[in-house]
Amino acid sequence: MTPASTAPSARVLGDLLREQVEAAPDREFVQCDGDWMTLGELDRASDRVAAGLQQLGLRKGDRLALMLPNQIEYVVLIYACAKAGVVQVPINTYLRGEFLRHQLAQSQAVGIVADGLGLRQTVPLLGELPDLRRIILVGDPPDGGDTPATTIDYSTLAECQAELDRPGAIHHVLGGRGAEHLHHGLDERVAERDQGSPLQHQNLWP
Repeated sequence: MTPASTAPSARVLGDLLREQVEAAPDREFVQCDGDWMTLGELDRASDRVAAGLQQLGLRKGDRLALMLPNQIEYVVLIYACAKAGVVQVPINTYLRGEFLRHQLAQSQAVGIVADGLGLRQTVPLLGELPDLRRIILVGDPPDGGDTPATTIDYSTLAECQAELDRPGAIHHVLGGRGAEHLHHGLDERVAERDQGSPLQHQNLWP
């Protein structure tokens, strides 16, 4: 029988990554328009970003919207959110206007990570999103658009040297019938009565 501490349901995505790093830190894992990132590099990068999120004041259970195309920062953020215990809320990059406002409001996201296009689509909605207090920009700001003074550059997170507090992890998915956030790292289950679907971290590991 598998011990409870190592059973798949008791592990979060960050744990799965660290196990693979111990076995093969130099194994090539992901490539997005450039050089390959190894397991060890991904582990270290996501540790820094997770610590950066915590330094911004995000706490276990806070929702962070990710509105990015396929790029390496998105991959790092998936693992960083898991390590920091932050609920990642994937947002379709094609959403705008009321459709985007509804997703951000319904998820109660306290922050958003977006590229220049995503920022341009989000800024006009900020007055209707009182929960959205943190904006993190990946890449260049939008041409001719307003960039809020409180916007934080992603590089600030990527270069964070603070120590990471490891609280466990939660994942939230929009859509479906009801939501269930699984705190695998704390062996704790929390049910949320909103629109969402359960997602277990072992199903995210290739």
